[in-house]
Amino acid sequence: MREINVCLVGLGWCLHGMYGPAFNYISQANLYAGVDINEDVRIKAKARYPDCKFYPSIEKALNDKNIDAFII
Repeated sequence: MREINVCLVGLGWCLHGMYGPAFNYISQANLYAGVDINEDVRIKAKARYPDCKFYPSIEKALNDKNIDAFII
């Protein structure tokens, strides 16, 4: 079974304190991308999750055909 690529909308505490660590225990899903309007938040998230893609808007993320699901 292929992993589901997930995009998290909002990269503050939810990424670092809840969803980001949880993806270490979910073998069927991959934290693939994130969305945040704040560039500084995106830069910090990229430093911690360098394999993920990050977008400044949900509209840009919706154009990524590799994203299977969003967490809002």
